[in-house]
Amino acid sequence: MRIQSGTEDEAVGRERQAVLDIERTTSDVDSFTLEELLADGGELREALLSLPYGNESWRFRREGYFTNVRKFAPEFDYVVRQLNLPVGASVLDVGADLTWSTARLAACGWRAVATDINHHLPAAAHFRRGGIAYATVNVDMHAPAFADGAFDAVTAFNALHHTHRLSDLTENLARVLRPGGKLAFVEPFCRSEQERQDFGRAQIDLGINENVHLLEEWHDAFARVGLQRQTCLLTTAFSGVYEKPLAGPRPPFSSLDAARDDFFSGFYDASMQAPASLPKPSPPGEILHVPVVVENRSDVAWSSLGSLPVFLSYHLHRLSGGDSELVVFDNPRAALPGFVEPGRRVEVSLPIEVPQQPGDYVAVIDLVEESRTWFADQGTPTAAFRFQVR
Repeated sequence: MRIQSGTEDEAVGRERQAVLDIERTTSDVDSFTLEELLADGGELREALLSLPYGNESWRFRREGYFTNVRKFAPEFDYVVRQLNLPVGASVLDVGADLTWSTARLAACGWRAVATDINHHLPAAAHFRRGGIAYATVNVDMHAPAFADGAFDAVTAFNALHHTHRLSDLTENLARVLRPGGKLAFVEPFCRSEQERQDFGRAQIDLGINENVHLLEEWHDAFARVGLQRQTCLLTTAFSGVYEKPLAGPRPPFSSLDAARDDFFSGFYDASMQAPASLPKPSPPGEILHVPVVVENRSDVAWSSLGSLPVFLSYHLHRLSGGDSELVVFDNPRAALPGFVEPGRRVEVSLPIEVPQQPGDYVAVIDLVEESRTWFADQGTPTAAFRFQVR
């Protein structure tokens, strides 16, 4: 079904035409048209049905659409898991493109609706042949095509950045959510104005509407329409779940600085536990593998992947009498296992390099969000591990 509502934004028409033009003119071996996809009953169809996880198809060994989707499979699983909806819940999947995401949502037992502006929605026929039922609507995601409070959740997987009218879009998506409903998404983000300028340049030149935002800009846009963060995950993308409160929303942020402070305010709540000391001295140059239990007490998930990764590390001090002298501030990092979700406890093996000079030492163990801050600087208690070098 296609819905045309009012005067269409010129950018929407350009992108719709650009998608058609790219399919017709590209010569990449990985490329395919919708007609080829609908006609193919073999390898191409099976590759589509396997998204976002992939299969043995050669398409997942080359750069292109399929490998790009598979890169975000863990983030997709994370936000879908956080939705925690009952069977029969209604979900609007915006920017669904070939509708693999909508099919996954419908397979959870939810009543799913896929929307997009381009011509790819008929790809849903492949999933429907497998017994997965959901609706498809060709409509601009800004358009008021659905009733207020019509959905228990709205999802978007690399779709929301295809707008230059973010405030209009978030207002429309918040409108169709019932009170208590959730917006779940996986979207790119930038850390600087230079990254913003560089993002999607080739696609923009072809007519695709590409826009990327700072984390605080995303956070501010959701807050301005009354949505409140439930959880999020930072990797190479910003993956999050925001909720429409049952009661009245709080006022929006006064500035982007306030939005940034709020976004990271709950990020660094953690606890760390390590053995107090070693029972015997260590020889110089040895690597000690210290088991550290890390608990995530925040409302966000931590990951050692992406542009703002979280690692476990330490600061090395030498003890002399009652004094402590800093020897090495920056030391080797230990990666966290997978996504450390809120409330989860994990054990991390932290490699500590024994210095050459004999003496009594203490490793002050801390978490670090690279490029931003040590957790201790945000008020998180550290752990201490003592050892001797003889």
